[in-house]
Amino acid sequence: MEDTSMNDTLDRQTFISAMQQMFRRLDAQDELIARLLEGRETAGNGPTLDGERLYDTEDLCLMLHVSKRTIQRYRLLGVLPYVQLRKKAYFKESDISRFLRRQVPGISENEIGEYFARIVKPNK
Repeated sequence: MEDTSMNDTLDRQTFISAMQQMFRRLDAQDELIARLLEGRETAGNGPTLDGERLYDTEDLCLMLHVSKRTIQRYRLLGVLPYVQLRKKAYFKESDISRFLRRQVPGISENEIGEYFARIVKPNK
């Protein structure tokens, strides 16, 4: 007769470890969702994260006059950082400003503001 107690223990430990990792990720997602929703309630003009305005892909398409595929390419190349929440990408205002400064040499703060002004949404 084969001793299976060692295999059962190893499998149980692997399962417990995997579950702990999964719950840590879920907790991190819950925290991110809570921060996003908190920002939405206080911003009045779209979602925020840690007090910073977030823009979605559609916002960036309107702002930069590019396609969704171009935004996706920027994300994949790593030139435009993003936060992903429930399969949807959001972009921080500071990251967009930094991106514009790198891509458009000599751009002024006023001109960057004009990009953001293209997509201002009315308060609800």
